[in-house]
Amino acid sequence: MTIEESVAILGAHTLGVTHCINLQSRLYSTQKNNATNQNPAFELSLKTRCPQLAGPTASKISFVQNDLTSVIFDNEYFVNLMRGRGLLNIDSDMAVDSRTRPFVEKFAEDQGAFFRAFSSAFVKLSSYGVLTGNRGVVRRSCGALD
Repeated sequence: MTIEESVAILGAHTLGVTHCINLQSRLYSTQKNNATNQNPAFELSLKTRCPQLAGPTASKISFVQNDLTSVIFDNEYFVNLMRGRGLLNIDSDMAVDSRTRPFVEKFAEDQGAFFRAFSSAFVKLSSYGVLTGNRGVVRRSCGALD
């Protein structure tokens, strides 16, 4: 898969929600990533919707929409990234990394280009052999090996 296709497949984040538990370390870390382009007003709104003291149960059931069109497959995800409104670290990082930023800009400006690159990436991912049974592993948490 190309870098362009990798950026495009992450555009699937345009759909759905992100649970607050997945934002806690990013929002409340004492070590801020200076390379990010996080919009300060957006960060404040996330902290309002995902308070640090909510406790583990509330953080697991609380969520924020990935974007304002979270039930429509469109390029709004990339438009938001260009405005400093990436929810996850990977989202914000793509908008500032010199290898991926040109594609974020391209997809923010041209929804058709996003759709074409996403389709290509999706076909490639769909053709990979999925490990099943004893050969495969279903992770309980995407961010950790079981």
